[in-house]
Amino acid sequence: MKILKKIGFLVATGAMAVGVGVSFLAHGEIQTSAASTLYSTCDFTTKATAHTGYSDSWAYATDWNVFGGQNNNGGWAYIRLGGKSATLATANPVYVNNVAAMGEAINKVSVSLMVGTLSAGTMSVTNYGVKVYSDAALTTQIDDSSLTNLVKPTVAVTYDFAPSTAYQTANSTTVWPSGSYFKVYFTCTNTSTTNGIVYLDKISFYKDAPLVAVTSVTVEDPESTEMTVGTTLTLTTTVLPADATDKTVTWSSSNEVVAAIDSAGKIMPLANGTVRMTATSVADNTKSDYIDLTVSGQDVSTTAKTITTTSLGLVTSYTNGYYGTGTVYSLRGVMAKAVGGELQFGNNATAGQGLFYNVSEY
Repeated sequence: MKILKKIGFLVATGAMAVGVGVSFLAHGEIQTSAASTLYSTCDFTTKATAHTGYSDSWAYATDWNVFGGQNNNGGWAYIRLGGKSATLATANPVYVNNVAAMGEAINKVSVSLMVGTLSAGTMSVTNYGVKVYSDAALTTQIDDSSLTNLVKPTVAVTYDFAPSTAYQTANSTTVWPSGSYFKVYFTCTNTSTTNGIVYLDKISFYKDAPLVAVTSVTVEDPESTEMTVGTTLTLTTTVLPADATDKTVTWSSSNEVVAAIDSAGKIMPLANGTVRMTATSVADNTKSDYIDLTVSGQDVSTTAKTITTTSLGLVTSYTNGYYGTGTVYSLRGVMAKAVGGELQFGNNATAGQGLFYNVSEY
């Protein structure tokens, strides 16, 4: 089980740290697959129903059931779950559950507690979390996402529960299905006659945010489409819509002999000629755009040079070395014969087209 602790600071105009909150994420190694958006909240600050007992089950509003908790007959803007040792002997674990099935698949349940939790008596919470059921009677459990040993909070705290690793692995999904029922529970111990309390503020349910598809990719025009060997240029793109879920692109060159391009759109001109640079959406490879560039400045005058080398295996990536008389060359897709030192050029899937060029002046 991994726990992710996040501390956030609320900044107001002219002031710093006017509010502090802490949240924890409880789930397995598999992460939720998409961004989340709020689907439903049970906010106990609405004081929808009043109740005083700790040891019974009662309806809060029309959609929620509370067992082992009360709100001081509506006097508190939260639910106090727990009780004395005698109460917990028969009402444990304490919990809140939804009566009506969730109408959407849920990827996260956030449980918000208030300061004051575990501040009285000798009560501790040994296990807490979210149990998920496929039926309203809560008899068929499909998952249990939980933590152990609740720590007394000194600030408002939120615990985020996602589907467990076991559930995600068994079901090949990162969400609990639509139509599920959720029980937010706390397994408590208390040896005193003083009510030990968990102050439950609200429970929020999240679903996967809808994926926003890419509709277009545009390569922005640079100041010039002409480049000189030895210079660089970085291309940029505009991907629409602005809120597309995945706006990343991949870059490709139509002729790496003339110019290469890296994953950030940086062009490295290598030889005279024309080349097309294409940006393709990662999310939808049917959405792309390109720009044509002209490279010049390469010295194409003929100079005889004697290249000598010892036996050389296939060089699959650009490699600089001394060959000939003090001149540094770069090789890719090139081999050298053991006898005579002649260079052999090829073209294969591993190395690509054989290249050989000087990277130092003659």
